[in-house]
Amino acid sequence: MDMNKYLGILRWSLNYTDNVQPSKFEAMDPETRKWLKEALESQVVDPADQMKSLIKVLQIQRGEPETEGPEFVDNKVDALEALQDWVEQIDWAADLHKLGGVKTVIELM
Repeated sequence: MDMNKYLGILRWSLNYTDNVQPSKFEAMDPETRKWLKEALESQVVDPADQMKSLIKVLQIQRGEPETEGPEFVDNKVDALEALQDWVEQIDWAADLHKLGGVKTVIELM
């Protein structure tokens, strides 16, 4: 191994720096931290919570106040489609089973 090649690369790279300055990192002030936390939490969805709410929609029976109007069937179809999106990932499919959602879906058939 020829060390002169590496020394040449080192010299070249030291000659061609882009004058990067040291970081001026500071701790985040509490107001900015709160805003960032709220912004991030508003974008995070818990699959288990989503599936629980979809299962509740599927468990609504005719005769309950929520079943009035044509939206009843549309809401169930929408819930089934959303569940399908979730369970295409195998780990979430296992969670659906743990939540009792598979039984609910089978009862709808």
